[in-house]
Amino acid sequence: MPGEPRRLGARWASVLFGLIVPGVFALLLVLHLRAPFSAFIVSGNSMEPDIHTGDLALVRAQRDGYAVGDAVAYRHRDLGPVLHRIVGETSEGFVLQGDNREGPDAYAVPAKDVLGVLLVRIPAVGKALEGAGGGRALAGLATIGVAASLAGGLTGWRHHRRTGEAKRGLSRAAHDGEGRLLRGEQFAVTPQGVHIAAGMAAAALVALGVVAAVTAFGTAGPAASRENYEHRGSFTYAAQGAPGVYDAPAAQTGDPIFRRLADTIEVGFQYEFWTVAVANVSGQYRMDLRLTQANGWNRTLEIVPTTPFQGVKAEVSGVIDLHTVQSVIDAMEQQTGIGSRAYLLTLIPRIELDGTLAGQELHDRFVPEQRFLLDQQVLQPQPSAGSNDVKFDRVQNGNVAVSRMGERALHVVGLRILFKTVRSAAFLTLGITLPGLLGWMVATTIIRRGDEAALIEAQYRDVLVRGHIDQLPANPTVIGVDSMEDLVRLAEQRDVPVIAEYAGSDEAAPEFVVISPDGVTYYYRPRPGSHRRSEGPR
Repeated sequence: MPGEPRRLGARWASVLFGLIVPGVFALLLVLHLRAPFSAFIVSGNSMEPDIHTGDLALVRAQRDGYAVGDAVAYRHRDLGPVLHRIVGETSEGFVLQGDNREGPDAYAVPAKDVLGVLLVRIPAVGKALEGAGGGRALAGLATIGVAASLAGGLTGWRHHRRTGEAKRGLSRAAHDGEGRLLRGEQFAVTPQGVHIAAGMAAAALVALGVVAAVTAFGTAGPAASRENYEHRGSFTYAAQGAPGVYDAPAAQTGDPIFRRLADTIEVGFQYEFWTVAVANVSGQYRMDLRLTQANGWNRTLEIVPTTPFQGVKAEVSGVIDLHTVQSVIDAMEQQTGIGSRAYLLTLIPRIELDGTLAGQELHDRFVPEQRFLLDQQVLQPQPSAGSNDVKFDRVQNGNVAVSRMGERALHVVGLRILFKTVRSAAFLTLGITLPGLLGWMVATTIIRRGDEAALIEAQYRDVLVRGHIDQLPANPTVIGVDSMEDLVRLAEQRDVPVIAEYAGSDEAAPEFVVISPDGVTYYYRPRPGSHRRSEGPR
């Protein structure tokens, strides 16, 4: 039939906008509102190679707790949400470590600070959400899906429900055993039906254009983002040895230093400032040695004085004189009368960095530590705080807020779509569909005024049965109703069809009749007007 292609197109559009679009954006909206999950955008490389910067991580709290090996998110005291893996557990909480890190995090994390275990990682989606302007774009896109669902999904539900009821009512009316014989078939698609479908499509497109225009409007200007950076450093040391004591001729990084063989230790710290953004930095460094006794006494000795440097790298080197260290310890013990079998020596380089990163001012400090245990015979390297292994590499993450002038963009599947393009498409859609919707409203007004029966046939075609009533009960009760809506409601309540009865010529306007099982006949007579009945299926 002529209307079939339009019907098929309308159905496919209803499926697309009523199911796929709202489904996808409803999921994104749930993630954005963090209910009942928590979601955040990954920043940093500590969980590579499995998790990368810009991925969207979805986590959920576990009622039965967490176990070693779980990748969990927790609230860091300084950095905010951090996604690392549980590698151990102490009385103070969980010990966490990034898959791409050689040592655990600085402190044990209490269970109350754990946000949840990683459920799913969506690669690169976080970058797309940041590019889309965050919550406003996400909520706007979800609104499009909801509007399409209301225009397509709910209408389809009503169509299915009424069609089923009409078919059941027709079946019972034809075999109810009371002498009423109904000859007819269901109405086919009419020009009026296509008119209604076109109006619904125009309204949906207008709503889509309005939401897109509102979402994309005003997005030109500064776009906020964050540039990440890392302070990286590595400790080294060397001391005099003796033949056969070490694998090498002298003690190297990681070896214990025997005081009988060496009086001095050459120490170093190699520093690097790492970022993918444009950086113009300089700074200064110094190095101290802190002596600590178990009772809380401590004394700080300068190893390297404050020294300026330029660029992103610096080499810090100095010498620890064990005779000087012992002299400080002996003086304290002699004056206080309190001694100790061992002392903790902590080597502390202090890096202060200033400059610009991606055009923004940067001021930051990096103060890592390397610990040694000193007794009468040996100086031995110790694990860092919160770790069971001796590591000599240190990393500290940071970021700065960057405001870039320009047009924001939506990044989807490797494509960068400017919001300027979205606005243009939205206004083009409105320019085409809004006049069409206004024309449709005018045409609907004309139809309502000129031929109500035709409009009823189009609007209620799924519940109407065309036919002639051959026989009615003796002395029937006939009641007129005020509107077609009232008549349809009566038919639904009594589970019977609505009969479109033509008196005489098929060109005449029909009366719409409901015959109740209790013998009462209800009817509605449309307003007078020119009428041409739609052709049914041949």
